[in-house]
Amino acid sequence: METLVASVVCCLVLIAASLSFVEAQRQFAKAKAAAILEAEARGFFAYAEEEIRRCDRFHKKNNQLWFKDEKGNDIVYQQVGNKVVRKMKDGYIFLAQYVKKFDFEAEQQGCRFHLELKNGEAEWKGSIFIGKRVEFAGME
Repeated sequence: METLVASVVCCLVLIAASLSFVEAQRQFAKAKAAAILEAEARGFFAYAEEEIRRCDRFHKKNNQLWFKDEKGNDIVYQQVGNKVVRKMKDGYIFLAQYVKKFDFEAEQQGCRFHLELKNGEAEWKGSIFIGKRVEFAGME
């Protein structure tokens, strides 16, 4: 009888340890996915900031952000499926993936981006205002 009780207790301990290990793996996967989303958002915002600061003018049209680069070429940012895409006359590139929602507000002084990302159970939400470059006249 004691052997049976000891075996049952041993099995329960092993089951509990296995469940803890599975939960730890799930939490690790979620943390890894969250880190990927954070890197994705930072990369997108850095790229957008560089372009917005160099662009001539921009406006919102049909859920797309239109602007002209320093050479006068039209550039369009828009959400396509779960990606933010940068389109230009000779093609396109993906600026962000795992996109749940992408929105922006174009103003004269700059542009506010709202970004929501989702990768598995992990989610990331954030926004940033990117102001246009300001050139100061020299003071005499």
